[in-house]
Amino acid sequence: MNEVFAFLKECGAFFIITDNNGAPAGRPFNSMIADGNDLIIGVSNAKDIYRQLKANSRIQIVSLNAGNKWIRANGFALEEYDSYDLKERLYNEDNYVKTHFASPNDERLCIFRVDVLDYHIYE
Repeated sequence: MNEVFAFLKECGAFFIITDNNGAPAGRPFNSMIADGNDLIIGVSNAKDIYRQLKANSRIQIVSLNAGNKWIRANGFALEEYDSYDLKERLYNEDNYVKTHFASPNDERLCIFRVDVLDYHIYE
């Protein structure tokens, strides 16, 4: 999974596509950390993405780098309920998270572990 994490970090921003009652819903992200073989993302429990992930954890991630290579990764995003250490790491390592949440204890900040099932980098 290090290849997926490294590619997405190189891109800067990536899109997470979820299921919104049978229709795709995509939104840009740039916040994530790696934990072993998994990607960790933080979302607000006040956002549509939180409700969509709770209803259907299947996601797709796509991104394009400056060299016109792009990635498509498929997987599942499952909420980590006992995730204070991951919340703290994400909060400390990511400026976006710091500007949108008061602290790692902010009740709105929810952590999802992304289990990437397959991916391909296209040239």
